Amino acid sequence: MAPTPSARAALLEAVARGREIPARVTTRRPPTSWSPPPAPSFSGLFVEELEVHTHEGPQGWIPVRFAKLPPTHAPSSSPLRLPVVIFLHPTGSDLNHHADWQASFARRGYLAASVDMRYHGSRVDPTLAYQASLVRAWQENAHAPALTNEHPFLLDNVWDLMRLIDYLQTRDDVDCGRIGATGMSLGGMHSWLLAAADPRVTAAAPVAGFQYFRHAIETSQYRARVESIPFVFAAAARELRGSEHRIDGGVVEAVWRKLLPGVLESYDAPFSLEAIAPRPFLIVTGAKDPRCPVDGVRLAVEKGRAAYAACGAEGQLELFVDEEAGHELTLAMVERINAWMDAQMLKAHAVPAEI
Repeated sequence: MAPTPSARAALLEAVARGREIPARVTTRRPPTSWSPPPAPSFSGLFVEELEVHTHEGPQGWIPVRFAKLPPTHAPSSSPLRLPVVIFLHPTGSDLNHHADWQASFARRGYLAASVDMRYHGSRVDPTLAYQASLVRAWQENAHAPALTNEHPFLLDNVWDLMRLIDYLQTRDDVDCGRIGATGMSLGGMHSWLLAAADPRVTAAAPVAGFQYFRHAIETSQYRARVESIPFVFAAAARELRGSEHRIDGGVVEAVWRKLLPGVLESYDAPFSLEAIAPRPFLIVTGAKDPRCPVDGVRLAVEKGRAAYAACGAEGQLELFVDEEAGHELTLAMVERINAWMDAQMLKAHAVPAEI
């Protein structure tokens, strides 16, 4: 069942689509309309907000909020390069969604980052909502002229996050050997595919986001995912079946092939684990989550264990299932991720920053 081409090569081709990496990553101050960070969450922390340019175009910038412990000014203390964890929000939210969680990591010694995904938060386009952007991406097919060549569902966000890592590598307070990612739902999918695409991600822990797309189609377990972004599936059903209400497995497959080209053959859940191995990867999900059916998650993990075994890293792939959880982030999940991420990211010796 080996994918062709390799999972990472296929994913990177779908993400990049011929775009060149910016000659340099530039930062700029956030717009004046950007809301200030929630004061109670970040009280006592050093908070920095900026934007990273990722490519030309109206969505070609990624807003970032960093939080860390205030730097000490004691002359005997050397500045340190910190581990980084990037927090990624669910659909319809923004970089404030995981504020308390982000702040808790900052207080434990991380440089904790959160971002706004495309068409979310400060990147909301008043003329084009997120769901409408997915419909527009679907409409750019053989029957319609190309409009923007956007892939706003997952792929363009993975591109942006890779450019954020480019920027992290320029900071003197970042340990580039310790970069992690986590997030819930849409944020879980982003942290999963980012880890598959970019080997600079040291450890990732997606929540309610790791899913086996092909298995969901074959077992007709796609309804909940369809309902999470209904407009694009309705548009596809109108075009392919003559009615927005006639959404079947063929319609779902067609949408994934358009929005996520190559996913079903090359970088779906089991294949992606070949690209992530041997790095630490913790999959967190709910046994009652209809969007990420747990039988598909378990099947993908079992298929992916061979890749980890082949490089002697069987223990680096973990699955945590909250038996009582649906599509949600529970306290048990948070506690598991906290302990796991600390074990991966804080166990290494702190690296002095260059002065």
